[in-house]
Amino acid sequence: MTLTQQLFFRFYAIIVISLIAVGWFINLLWSHSNTQEDDLSQVEIIVYLTSNQLELLSPDEQVEYLEKLNSQKQLSFSLLPQSQVTIFGAEKGVPHANQLVVDEENSLFFYKLIPSSNKVLALEVPKYHARNTYDFFWLTGFYLIIAAIIYLTTRPLAKDLLDLEKASSSFAKHNWDAKVDISQTSPVYHLAEAYNQLLTRISQLLNDQKEMSHAISHELRTPLARIKFSLELAQNTEDSQTIKKQLSSITDDINEIHSLIEELLNYASLEKESVKANIEKGDIIQLLEHMVDKLTPHTNEVLLTLKSRASSLNIYCDSYLIERAAQNLIINGLKYAKSKVLVSISISQNHARLIVEDDGPGISPDDYQQVFDSFVRLEKSNNKKGFGLGLAIVRRIAQLHSGRIEVSRSKLGGARFVLSIPQPENPTLP
Repeated sequence: MTLTQQLFFRFYAIIVISLIAVGWFINLLWSHSNTQEDDLSQVEIIVYLTSNQLELLSPDEQVEYLEKLNSQKQLSFSLLPQSQVTIFGAEKGVPHANQLVVDEENSLFFYKLIPSSNKVLALEVPKYHARNTYDFFWLTGFYLIIAAIIYLTTRPLAKDLLDLEKASSSFAKHNWDAKVDISQTSPVYHLAEAYNQLLTRISQLLNDQKEMSHAISHELRTPLARIKFSLELAQNTEDSQTIKKQLSSITDDINEIHSLIEELLNYASLEKESVKANIEKGDIIQLLEHMVDKLTPHTNEVLLTLKSRASSLNIYCDSYLIERAAQNLIINGLKYAKSKVLVSISISQNHARLIVEDDGPGISPDDYQQVFDSFVRLEKSNNKKGFGLGLAIVRRIAQLHSGRIEVSRSKLGGARFVLSIPQPENPTLP
């Protein structure tokens, strides 16, 4: 449901429910406070009983009876010719309970025909003047209550929008920590979350840019200095062996620079939002056997072993990305291992797990999260070759698979990396 739909249905429901609830409540109070209808019913009964009494009296007695009744009860009875009431009532009268009721500006007139004569009994009753006052009071109260409900509903929304505005202003001032804390019940919660994610992403990109600039300048400075030194030595000698040695050193330094650039390009390509994992079914055992055979000649007497209970195991993944992740994890293990690196694969609870362990110095628990950041090289690895991007690339590959990468202490004594890739419960891929 879009934000527009959420806001519409929320406020529509609030207004409709408020109208029904407040209208019912005010109607209940009004029914208790407004007694005019009851008064009118009583007047009709009085007129009816009086007309019945007059039918039993002579014309003179009727006049005398009404005068006595008016003086004792402070009423306004009178006898009128039937013709006068007929003409008058045809214009303004409203039949009501076998009586004719005429509504004038300040009074109500009740007319009842006396069958035994050509006279009509008329009674004038002053209007209930307080009704207009009560109508205005209840109507004003109704709109005030509706206004209060709408205000109480929109006030938190206005506050949340104001918080977003303040955060945006701080963002414009390069304050990357100006996140918005909004309740999940707020209509603009998703907007605030999107803003916080954007802020985190921009902050991360800026930090990566700083770290990249620092790392590139640091990593390039050393080989460039060596290249400059080798060129000076080659220029100042005529010995061919010395020149060859310096040229070989320059070649190694150029290869190191090339590796750095290649690693940076690989990292940058994976950081693009458009990059998606091409999930397909493949044999992970065959992929790892190929990787072990490829890296074994470069292990420097470190024993690289692939442990698997099966000769073939199909999983769903991007084989190109998983091969790169496996290579980075194995190379990292070979870099720090004393004598052995163990690679294994398993599937459980709908997850495929690639595990790489070594018997090296291991990683401090305090660095378990930091080790996957880009351009991070721990103190114990300062004397090792590398640019601090290998494990960052592995983490990005795990994210592209909606998986995770974790590090812990290995039973071998060194580090234990576990790359976990979710697998479908009901695979539909071939």
